Amino acid sequence: MRLPIFTHRQPADFAGVVSALTEGSGAKVLAGGTDLLVNMKHRIEMPEKLVSLKKVADIRGINLEGDATVIGAATTLKEIRQNSELERKFPALVQAAMSVGSYRHQAMGTLGGNLCQNTRCRFFNQSWQWRQARSLCYKVGGEDCHVIGRKHTRSLPIAEMWRRPCSSWMPPFESPGLMVRGKPPFLPFTPGRDERP
Repeated sequence: MRLPIFTHRQPADFAGVVSALTEGSGAKVLAGGTDLLVNMKHRIEMPEKLVSLKKVADIRGINLEGDATVIGAATTLKEIRQNSELERKFPALVQAAMSVGSYRHQAMGTLGGNLCQNTRCRFFNQSWQWRQARSLCYKVGGEDCHVIGRKHTRSLPIAEMWRRPCSSWMPPFESPGLMVRGKPPFLPFTPGRDERP
């Protein structure tokens, strides 16, 4: 699949990023691109303009000074996993970075992108032709979520959240209503399409 036609801007500082994003409409920020570019090929997202953060140095890097640790949003997962000081202070963070995708995803993917990426869903993250075989889902203005249907609430064992790779355990319109450690391992969810309790 090919990417759709778009304009590409690569400013060197925040002022340039803000300027590029506010010129016209239909712009998206491009960091590592491991999620956005695939979604563009599938025609899930079709921005008219991509504004790259690659040359904005202020948002990249790992700074450990005393008790403070600052990790820029454009820092790659590879940089996180290879930092011995982070591994010593925050082993869970390094382990999480190591568990994301393949080595190539880690080399391109950024911390900010992985924290802010759109929820993956096996019924949505498909080509346009594939998605036409079903009714539209909530993500594109439809009435149904093909993951949970129309019942609008569900309980999910916490262990299931990380057990099923490549499937959406939580569509973007859901938010966890309760997450309690040491209590029964269930999370009640309430769809609210962009409404967070």
